[in-house]
Amino acid sequence: MAETKHILTRREQALAGLNLSGRGLEIGGGYSPIATRADFDVDHLDRADTASLVEKYAVQNIDTAQIQPVDFVWDGQPYAALVGERRYDWIIASHVIEHVPDPITFLKDCSSILTDEGVLSLVVPDKRYCFDFYRPASGLARFVDAHVRAETKTSAGAAVEHIINAAAIDGRIAWDTAQAGAIPDFVHSPEQARAIFESVVGAHDSPDIHVWAFTPYSFRLLAEDFRALGLTDLRECSWHESQGGEFFVQLSRRGRGPELDRAALALRALSS
Repeated sequence: MAETKHILTRREQALAGLNLSGRGLEIGGGYSPIATRADFDVDHLDRADTASLVEKYAVQNIDTAQIQPVDFVWDGQPYAALVGERRYDWIIASHVIEHVPDPITFLKDCSSILTDEGVLSLVVPDKRYCFDFYRPASGLARFVDAHVRAETKTSAGAAVEHIINAAAIDGRIAWDTAQAGAIPDFVHSPEQARAIFESVVGAHDSPDIHVWAFTPYSFRLLAEDFRALGLTDLRECSWHESQGGEFFVQLSRRGRGPELDRAALALRALSS
């Protein structure tokens, strides 16, 4: 009888290959953390304290039972300044990097609090299977410009691109890879996009949206380019193709990089 291959759950995939006997940090775990104190020696970093998170999600009728005590409330400071002398064997950030105005600084911050062998494990939504479907994969120029400008707020361009392209399938804003080929419907009008443009420009709002859109290969190419350009010292050490509409990438200072050369990686990024 053929052996049945075990398909890793998203939690198992995010934790795979990490030194789980060491100290970890989860960033932005919110109401659905991957690493809990019941199972790991882990700290939690978020943009709000525990009580604020409970209040935020309770009003949305979201179960708050899994919210972990927040050790570090981030307010824009470098992570190293926030956590002090602590260094982590692993960091998990699920559905975080696409929200960050300056992902290069985010990666640098994560690297600054990792041990020499430490690994950053990212869970990233695949634009092909969520409301970002019609958006182009974000390109290198915007990331470099955002970093040079030290952007800390969502730009008007990113907000408009997010709103005018937002899509759904049968009312769902995220779907499984099994639904590849279905044609999503737009969910916002140009007038709504114009309204958010005026809000961001006029009132300097910073909406919490997907600032960036990725496919697995577009992300892998970007990560390799960041490293080659000296913008981060992290490099891919493993990755996993999309399942359930999200993909998994792990980076470390000891990472060996993708198994593909840059041309092959770029071609896959263009075709996906």
